[in-house]
Amino acid sequence: IYRDLCHSVGYYPAPINTREYAFDPQMLRSAFTVPAFELAISQFTEEYYPEILGMTLQLEWEVVDLKPTRDLMEYFGIDAHFYVMHIGIDNAVNGHGQRAADAVKLYLQGIREFGGEEAVQAAWRRIWNGFVAFGNVGNFGNDLVDLITKKPTLRAQMIQMIETKADFGSRNHQEHMVGPSRIDEWFADPPGFLDALLEHGWITPGDWQNSRIHQLMSFETGPMFRVFTDDEIVLWSAYTMSLTQPPPPPAPPQLPAARAMAAVIDQLRPVQRGIAGHATNTLADPKGQIHPLDWWFEQSTESFMAALASPDNSVVVPGQPGQSRFVTELIAPTGPMGSVFNLPADPPNTGTCRDVVLRWITARCPLPAAEHRTLRLTTPRAILDRHPTGRRHGMATVH
Repeated sequence: IYRDLCHSVGYYPAPINTREYAFDPQMLRSAFTVPAFELAISQFTEEYYPEILGMTLQLEWEVVDLKPTRDLMEYFGIDAHFYVMHIGIDNAVNGHGQRAADAVKLYLQGIREFGGEEAVQAAWRRIWNGFVAFGNVGNFGNDLVDLITKKPTLRAQMIQMIETKADFGSRNHQEHMVGPSRIDEWFADPPGFLDALLEHGWITPGDWQNSRIHQLMSFETGPMFRVFTDDEIVLWSAYTMSLTQPPPPPAPPQLPAARAMAAVIDQLRPVQRGIAGHATNTLADPKGQIHPLDWWFEQSTESFMAALASPDNSVVVPGQPGQSRFVTELIAPTGPMGSVFNLPADPPNTGTCRDVVLRWITARCPLPAAEHRTLRLTTPRAILDRHPTGRRHGMATVH
């Protein structure tokens, strides 16, 4: 059923029992983290039985994450049958979700009979460790978002393709050379290998048909015929043709407004310590107590941001930087804090520190989340913007 889903969006993976499937360059490396984790723990089922119970509970009860996935796929006209089936199969009333919960209860009942309440708590801690670990292992969710929002350049795709060929490529070229080094040795340095192919005339910029490397892949003259798949040859062609134009500069990543503002405060905190004016300029806390700015710089970043945004302090008008005294007076280029906020914001922020403040106020002064919670692909944007790190953990949605 899942392969049918893949086919419906134009992806035709090789049979799953083949090497081609395992080494498909379209697959993210982090997609293998969870399977490797499962394989490893399955070799020690008796030693890690409580943890495996927790992993099972996490997998089956996280079925609620599939409902937004199903709705999103249906919205874009993609067949959601695979996910609809799992929503039914894993339901928490009489499906796998309930059976996983029953298994945990039965196990703990047995532990209580032989070891009492203290043993139950110890066993539950192990179950909970398995639950949390299985939901957070790996970076697949974040890598998938990065793949969609930060499409790799043709050069990055070429380097990745060379890496996937290295296992066999580094053992099959004998004494053949590219420039000063043997081809087998070049596979230890994929970026250098790609540059050497261009430097030594194996790739003709803007002319794939007449490139020497292309001739090696052709049916009539090529010892490398069928070494590359059709998709890989298309990539070779696209990369070669792109060399006639300078690559566009990558778009700088931009943090959500809340995290960007928090980063600026943390960046400026050491700079602002000891400034005389901070002993006289004040902000009130939620209880109405007045504190100088140098005191606020010693508090949590979120508390400081909340004080700046509070209407009680009349320094910021959320959504209106032009009406905010913090902007028009304090951090204005000629204001008492102007020179400091002229500083470039540390990456991944862009622009000056003042630019970040303007964006934060325009976004109506969102605050980072006070608590740390795991993010998934389906986490709403409002929660993502308030999160202190914004990093997605684990395997995103289940199954």
